[in-house]
Amino acid sequence: MQALIFDLDGTLVDTVYGHILAWQRALAEAGMAIDGWRIHRKIGMSGGLFTRAVARELGHDLTPPEVEALQQRHGEIFEQLLPERRPLPGAVELIQFLYSQNILFAIATSGRRPEINGSLDIL
Repeated sequence: MQALIFDLDGTLVDTVYGHILAWQRALAEAGMAIDGWRIHRKIGMSGGLFTRAVARELGHDLTPPEVEALQQRHGEIFEQLLPERRPLPGAVELIQFLYSQNILFAIATSGRRPEINGSLDIL
């Protein structure tokens, strides 16, 4: 094994439901109401892929500026819902152990900065 890769949201930090609620609100504001469970199935996709997939599922065509606007609005709502993040049990200790043992690792995410900064800061 040369290195480990961890997902950020839902693996290291408890943010999945914040993302679901933020996407649900942003989409509703744009006239695309959707059930939370339908969003949950797509969590992990990049914001652009996610937005286009949901729009197609709801019968909407979005332009690139509309996709970007929805992503921006999601980020704003997410920050309001989860200004403070909580690491999942054992995440901080795991990262500390990896550092102490000089084990190479990376944290992957489909999130964007500055949205992910609060999550990275607690690790």
